[in-house]
Amino acid sequence: MNTEEKQIKILAQAIYEIRQLLSHKLNEKSSESLAASLAYALHNDAEAILEDRPEDFKIENTLKRLDNLAHRYGEEDVKYFNTLFNKYRD
Repeated sequence: MNTEEKQIKILAQAIYEIRQLLSHKLNEKSSESLAASLAYALHNDAEAILEDRPEDFKIENTLKRLDNLAHRYGEEDVKYFNTLFNKYRD
């Protein structure tokens, strides 16, 4: 495994673990809930990376899930998420 692959796997593992740790916060209105929801939106993609299934990580589907998440949390978060993830859109 080269350095880039290791870096990606480390980040994917962290996202996957964060989702597990914050799952009990999903229905709250807090920054922890937002973090839990973000991890929840990304954990299947993280798992696909960890299990060497890149074909299951569909970038457009991921960005749609992040858009839905942003709209759930309000306008300021929508702006934040759009700024954060727009650079990955085609």
